[in-house]
Amino acid sequence: MAKRILVVDDDPDIASLNAEFLRMRGYAAVSCTAAADALRKIAADNYDALLTDLDVGGRGSGFILAGALKQVRPDAGVILLTGLPDFAAAWTTIQSFVDRTFVKPVHPESLETAIEWLAAPQSAVAPHLDLAGVIEKYRQDLVEEWLARAEEDPLVAMVALSREARLDDLEDVLAEIVANLRTPHRLTTLARSEAARRHGELRRRQGYSTVAVLREASLIRQTVTELSLRRFWELNPDHFLADLFAMNTSVDDAALRSLEGFGAP
Repeated sequence: MAKRILVVDDDPDIASLNAEFLRMRGYAAVSCTAAADALRKIAADNYDALLTDLDVGGRGSGFILAGALKQVRPDAGVILLTGLPDFAAAWTTIQSFVDRTFVKPVHPESLETAIEWLAAPQSAVAPHLDLAGVIEKYRQDLVEEWLARAEEDPLVAMVALSREARLDDLEDVLAEIVANLRTPHRLTTLARSEAARRHGELRRRQGYSTVAVLREASLIRQTVTELSLRRFWELNPDHFLADLFAMNTSVDDAALRSLEGFGAP
């Protein structure tokens, strides 16, 4: 029998779209847009999981719905959607009721993966990763997404290159970002990037402009950030903001080093 999922969001379009996506994946998903209606459904039906916004008509009402479902169905799973999570203040409360938290907008594939995770034995659930771990785990996805962005960007795509030439040393640059994320006191002791310097030299020979080199760095930042949001449920929330800030600092450092290799003033 299909897993029964209650989808709650005070935005009717989001509630409907999320429920429809889950139904297309074979789940018995029901949606509603009011906390009171959701509470009635929880009391009347035997749901296997709850997918709820944090604020459904009232601040923190998603917690109430999560607690209500856990009362009648302790083994049920709960996924929380939130736009602006205050982890420092709310994480202890979230952990009491919620199995996974996402920052909206949510990638549909992440929802499906999280639903599958809810059904897995707890012994099979992987521990939370830091951002460096997520970059390593999904490195190939990150590379492919960055390449797609680069080839669609007019500043970067102005220089026609083969796939191999475009990606020539991206792996090395990503490896140095990961190393910087894992360096103690990384925010004040970021290493000068040799891979990024070589990257700048390479791009000069290939005919890039300095603006295109900087644009590539911006695309790395965008791709890593979006990957982290899609895989947010795998991340350790206690370290997420610090890791994200350190990643941005590392990309900035790499961009400056690339310009040095490029020979720009």
